[in-house]
Amino acid sequence: MATPEDCRIVGDALRGLCGKLQRLGKTAWDTADRVFLELEMPEDDHKGGRAHLTRQVLRRDLRGATDLDGWHLARGCKPNSELKLCREAMTLKILRPGFRCGSVPHPGPNKARMYYYRNPSLNLYGASGSNLIGVWTIGKTGEFTVRLVRPTETWSLIGNSGLLAGSSGFGPAWRVDGGKILSLTA
Repeated sequence: MATPEDCRIVGDALRGLCGKLQRLGKTAWDTADRVFLELEMPEDDHKGGRAHLTRQVLRRDLRGATDLDGWHLARGCKPNSELKLCREAMTLKILRPGFRCGSVPHPGPNKARMYYYRNPSLNLYGASGSNLIGVWTIGKTGEFTVRLVRPTETWSLIGNSGLLAGSSGFGPAWRVDGGKILSLTA
C-alpha cells in the first residue's frame, strides 16, 4: 500500500518528465502514422507495426533529449526491447496498452517482468526505488497520453484482478494532461 508520502515522492519525480514525454510521444506517433499512411500500409495488415515504429522513434528522441529532469534511457535498451527510463533508483517502463484500452499489458510467464510488476515494498530506497509503468495510448482525436502507475500486487500467469491502470492492484496512478499531473488516485 502506498502512503501519501510515497505518492508525493513518486509524483515529484515524474512531474518534470510528463510534458516532455507526452510531446516526444506525440511526435513519435505522428511520425509512425505518417510512414504507414505514405506507404499505404493498413493497420489490419500490420498489427502492432505503428506501435513498434512509435517505440523506435521515441527511443531515438529520448536518447537525444537533454532536458528530462534527471531521467535517462536505461543502459542496454536494444532496438527491439522495452523502453525503460531511470532516475536514480526509480525506473519507468513505457509500454503500449494491453487488450483493453489503457490497461497494463500482462507480464506473461517472464519471472523478471512479474517481479517488476510486483514492486517489492522492501528496498533500500523506499518509494524512490519504485518500479513504475507508463502505458501510452492514442485517443480518438490523435492525442498521445501516458498513464503512469505503480503496480503493487503479485502477478501470476493468470494475472490479477486489477487489469486497468489505477484500479485494484496498481496502487497510485497519475492522470496527466497537457504535460501536467492533474490528479492522483491513491
